[in-house]
Amino acid sequence: MTLDIETVREVKRLIDKKINNISEQIIYGTIDNYEKLQYSRGQISSLSQLKEDLSELLRDEEWQKLI
Repeated sequence: MTLDIETVREVKRLIDKKINNISEQIIYGTIDNYEKLQYSRGQISSLSQLKEDLSELLRDEEWQKLI
């Protein structure tokens, strides 16, 4: 599987932006009930895992180029 490194980096940047937006909503109180808080926490968790998976794929791809 080949990955365009710049595309992966851009996706990771967008994920960071989304995580920051959700975090700000939690911090500044725009989330008004427990269910929304739990949902937002789940989004952050899922996005963080996706970012980690992309980082791992990117490392694997770069490693394969060295071989």
